Amino acid sequence: MKKVFSLLAGVFLCASIWAQGPHHINVYIGGFNAEYQETRTESYTSDLYSMYEPHYQINSGPTATVEYNFAVLPWLEVGAQANYAHLNTLTWRTVNGIQTDPKQSKEIFSVLPEAKFRIPSPRHFRLYGKAAAGIIINAGAYTGAPVQFAWDLVPIGCEWGGQRVYGTAELCYGNIIRGGRIGIGFRF
Repeated sequence: MKKVFSLLAGVFLCASIWAQGPHHINVYIGGFNAEYQETRTESYTSDLYSMYEPHYQINSGPTATVEYNFAVLPWLEVGAQANYAHLNTLTWRTVNGIQTDPKQSKEIFSVLPEAKFRIPSPRHFRLYGKAAAGIIINAGAYTGAPVQFAWDLVPIGCEWGGQRVYGTAELCYGNIIRGGRIGIGFRF
């Protein structure tokens, strides 16, 4: 994973040598996956019923996102984003404390076409919002539908710094990430 990000960063840095243009590439690391936040069901009640019911523990790492946009108008960009996340789950029963299912994992890939709307702002601090919709592809032993609808809304995002290489952060809500992403962007 580190090798892939290093290679992508090298390619993007080389591309940023050219003058500022209509092409924008962003690389993000986001908070926990939205599915992790929805299904986190650790319960430690002491009633008799809960002793016989299975308990779940789900672990997730960060979500990696790569995004490409093309500036159609000064206030509108169209493009796509690709996301990757990994989930692990463990199931057990309280009555015997034994793991009932082997540890399962799930790889989550998603591809979403998107539209980004720029808000008039200063040259070195740019605000935007975006909307994206596409598909999620689930791979691995974890249960669930192999293909699902994906959506991602960013009510507010910002870019700061230079005109070719810049930092970026956004607040997200959707079934990809709930929370935020931070990353680096390149224009060429």
